[in-house]
Amino acid sequence: MDPADLIFDIDFICAWICNENRTYSFKVCPADLVFHNVSDFKKSVDWDDSNGGIIMDIEKDKIKNPYYKWSIDLLTPDNSFISFIATGFTLTTRKEPVLTDRQSLTCDERK
Repeated sequence: MDPADLIFDIDFICAWICNENRTYSFKVCPADLVFHNVSDFKKSVDWDDSNGGIIMDIEKDKIKNPYYKWSIDLLTPDNSFISFIATGFTLTTRKEPVLTDRQSLTCDERK
């Protein structure tokens, strides 16, 4: 099978803002996180039960130029993960950031 792109539709936190009262606000926008030339895809997540999951951590380890092994830990009831090999990624925002007190967007804010 030929390598392909793997696309994640994410809420990207562009900025963390520390307010005077020691609370935080966030500038968040919808974005496409696209990994290129993906192969050796593995997962331990049930997409139907996880609502997509919250990305907790992304790690990359160089394998052989230009390939990296990527591991993505998700916050789900069973601490799921996704791993794959890819040459790199691009991040493309789709709208201007929204200032909010949450680290994610509502469906209306994503439109």
